[in-house]
Amino acid sequence: MVTHPPTYDPVVEGRTLPRPPGPLPTPPPGRAWVLVPDAGPTRPVRPGEPVPDLRAGGYRRLFLVDTTEHRLVLDLRLTGRGGASAPLHCRVELMCRVTDPGAVVARGIRDMSAAWHGPLRERLRNVPLGPGADRSRAAARDALNAALRDFTGDADVRLSGARTDRVGERPLPDGDGGGAAGGDRGTARRRLQQGRSGGAVRLLPDQGREDLLLRQGEGR
Repeated sequence: MVTHPPTYDPVVEGRTLPRPPGPLPTPPPGRAWVLVPDAGPTRPVRPGEPVPDLRAGGYRRLFLVDTTEHRLVLDLRLTGRGGASAPLHCRVELMCRVTDPGAVVARGIRDMSAAWHGPLRERLRNVPLGPGADRSRAAARDALNAALRDFTGDADVRLSGARTDRVGERPLPDGDGGGAAGGDRGTARRRLQQGRSGGAVRLLPDQGREDLLLRQGEGR
């Protein structure tokens, strides 16, 4: 059976450019360069687009971003309005694709499922689930899927096909035949940390959108 990781790191590579920088090829299909200058906005470069002169642009950092579509799996614990009903656990699956590579770098997104966990919970937390004793799983699933129909992400990340087929009063088991989930999530996140060749990216909270900090070697 083919399984899929429940999350992914959209930043494939990140590094500081040498001085002086050498020539840069066009990115391969499904990838985009994001050039970060000493000052000013980031510059995304997609396949087929001309690569700017790195010296003239004063670029100091370079990121390679994955723009292909990926499957995400998120396990959520929901409570009814006012916390009156017993918690309900659900597993949401959806497709994800980066549409603005520069914004994803600036936001410091390195774990896509983690980035959308909060917004998904916020979307579903007010869905009426009914009292635990009288709750119908099928009715709860239908109500959740109705709330997910127009959950499409934002201007930076496109989401589609969000739905849940698994709901229950207890945490859902891992590896239930529906692809990678719960327990595999920890494995996937460890791989994200171990596989980051360019370190982690974060946006400094007291500075501008384009002021990025590259922490070399984090997660090694």
